[in-house]
Amino acid sequence: MSNGGTSDGDPRYRLLVAVGNPDHVEQLMRTARDVAGDRDGEILVCSVVRQPQASPVSLYKDEVIKRDYGENEREIVDRAVEVTRGRACP
Repeated sequence: MSNGGTSDGDPRYRLLVAVGNPDHVEQLMRTARDVAGDRDGEILVCSVVRQPQASPVSLYKDEVIKRDYGENEREIVDRAVEVTRGRACP
């Protein structure tokens, strides 16, 4: 999570939340919403793609990593966005 502000001098508070584990999305985003709301800030969400430790990352292109290991990333990010909008997640 970020402490806010940007390198270009933009004073807006920005909170970066990395979501990867679907079991933690709701709690992470509720907390982020509270923190960003208290500071009149915005939330940026990014997905995290996990792959087995035994796989040598340097041998794979980004597209292969996304295809083979990122099957739920869009769903997880969508759930995170719904939580910040105050909508219930299934």
